[in-house]
Amino acid sequence: MNNKYITVLLVAFSLSAFSQQKGDSLQKSKPEPEKYSNIRTGPGTTGTDTITNTGVAVAPSTMYFRTKPGKSQTIYLTITNDQRHPEKFKISFLDYTMDNQGKTKEVPLGQFADYGLSKYILAAPSVVDLRAGEKKKIAITVSMPETDEAYRASWTMMMVDRLNERKYLVPDKNSDKEMQMGVIPTYGFGIHVYQNPPNVKINKVEITRFNFTYNDTSKFVSLTVKNTGDGMGFCKSYVEINNLKTGKVEKDLLKQFVVFPGLQRSFELVVPGKIEKGKYSVLLVLDFGSKEQLETAEQEITVQ
Repeated sequence: MNNKYITVLLVAFSLSAFSQQKGDSLQKSKPEPEKYSNIRTGPGTTGTDTITNTGVAVAPSTMYFRTKPGKSQTIYLTITNDQRHPEKFKISFLDYTMDNQGKTKEVPLGQFADYGLSKYILAAPSVVDLRAGEKKKIAITVSMPETDEAYRASWTMMMVDRLNERKYLVPDKNSDKEMQMGVIPTYGFGIHVYQNPPNVKINKVEITRFNFTYNDTSKFVSLTVKNTGDGMGFCKSYVEINNLKTGKVEKDLLKQFVVFPGLQRSFELVVPGKIEKGKYSVLLVLDFGSKEQLETAEQEITVQ
């Protein structure tokens, strides 16, 4: 699912004066030729235009790079305009940070985060014109330097923003003091971009807190994990509830999540279903992408 957001721009004009500013970003690499194709596929297609007017879509919704230091890697973003009118989009990149609860905060424009990828990534082209029923592929290229910083993970947000032309608003000719207000609705897409070099020096996510409780209808898992390495922690967590008397094991997938280097994440998770009376061993398993090991934590409980 695409991360789609809506914005509204307010534009004001007066008879006395107004100004308009715009800037064009510089491309540092030679753009590849644009590729496109009209939408003419689908059930019942007979060779005629099959535009369904369902809107605009971007794919993929997340990008995963594995670029080696000193090398470049390109992944293509596809924008599809399944509408009966043309559209225009601008692609840019914005670094962000994340807290322990997974909430993100944008880094101010013109600044780079400690693990920000925006200074190493380019879109070619960065402005995309789409005819009705057209889709295009845009080259998204990560170029990492041969430095120590390139041996650790980094990330950014790719913004695909619709461009709207600003139309002039003409105030009433009978008044020289009125101000006209206009609303220009627009929208865009936010795509997470992750760069996790294949030769990270340390790949380690630790469980720092684990607690298991229950009531008559559900089981509750409380945990905190910390990424003590320099690679991206793409984690999958699950819990195994083992009845020590009968040997019956219940295994439940808890959550899949990302932990950035040097950060920790905390979760309060619910597993539906009653737990019967007896003595149990509860094992929390964390798979963080290491080929050598899994992280585990164990707790014994007695259900009366």
